[in-house]
Amino acid sequence: TVYIPLMSAHDPALDVHAVYPYDPTKAAALVKASGYHGQPVSFYYLANTPYQAAMAPGIQQDLQQIGLNVTARGLNNLAEKTLVDSVSGHNLNQLDWGIDYPDAFDIYAGVMNCLSNVNQGISGSHYCDPAADVLVTKAQALPLGADRDALFRQAQLRILQSATIVPLIFPKESEIVSPKIGGFYYEPIYGWQFENYWVKK
Repeated sequence: TVYIPLMSAHDPALDVHAVYPYDPTKAAALVKASGYHGQPVSFYYLANTPYQAAMAPGIQQDLQQIGLNVTARGLNNLAEKTLVDSVSGHNLNQLDWGIDYPDAFDIYAGVMNCLSNVNQGISGSHYCDPAADVLVTKAQALPLGADRDALFRQAQLRILQSATIVPLIFPKESEIVSPKIGGFYYEPIYGWQFENYWVKK
């Protein structure tokens, strides 16, 4: 699920019945049936992002386990962006997105809609589902609430079933703050608000 449990559009049904449950045997059979014959596959990750670098060997191992000839390549931000911007020529890449707004439109518009998947777009999957975009456009016209969330869930399900975006982890930030700091809070969109903190005497 793309929409994390803290979001109103989170679909608890997908927690029970995942779109792609963990099944290496079935995955290997699907790879074999697809006509894949060991062609090299590149998996790009940001070498300067610690959790992406830490995850890369495990992702590579999982993909090799099902029969893919995968090489993990750590890149800097510019090199990865240059490769994934093009609508053709790259294989797999990691992408992270912070849930800085609680409404599902933020992440959908960021990486899942058709405009995000054009050449030079944000998403490396370059997948466009016009029917999902129609659902989200309808959702935008509604106030926050169950009807709006239901449309986002339908759009999310379509994207997940396409397997162009596969959610792997939900990082959670923790801030360690000295008790000497007064007024501390973390603003989810802009992060630290240093101008509003002070040192207690």
